[in-house]
Amino acid sequence: MPKVEADWYEYDFNHKNGSFVYSESKRTGKKYDCFSCGKENLQYLKHYAKYIMRYNNSSNYAIGVMRLAYDTHKGLK
Repeated sequence: MPKVEADWYEYDFNHKNGSFVYSESKRTGKKYDCFSCGKENLQYLKHYAKYIMRYNNSSNYAIGVMRLAYDTHKGLK
């Protein structure tokens, strides 16, 4: 998760319309540069990020929540 998080923030910095999970808005049709699209190893995170983004439609928020869950899980082991 730390590498995915770092890679996402670098991607977001370099892409004006970056999104962790979406390539296009269903409501407006706006196009995004999708980070996880086409990356088989990220599909499990994409699935969870979509659920998190129902609450707050921010890729950075979703990544932060998943990082907290990851750190908590590691701390419990």
